[in-house]
Amino acid sequence: MEVTNRAPGYGLCFVTLALGMSPFFLLMGISALFGANTVTSGGQTVHGIGGLLLALVLNVIFAVIFAGAQKLGYVILRLFRRKRSEAAA
Repeated sequence: MEVTNRAPGYGLCFVTLALGMSPFFLLMGISALFGANTVTSGGQTVHGIGGLLLALVLNVIFAVIFAGAQKLGYVILRLFRRKRSEAAA
């Protein structure tokens, strides 16, 4: 019985999370562009173009962190599945 790795790679995890979170961060960035207190950096609210750009950077940062956690979860799950399949054999 051949075991195949069906877990997605880090790049796919990153892209799907970045695209999935982008509407929220874009909304927060556009709100900051028009003066809302939605984006902060270093305890200071950022408005205008800086707020929009910071929201886009935060989108990438959050996607990197969550994609790493998701990929780590896939690796741990794969280890548990291997141990379970070895114990059953």
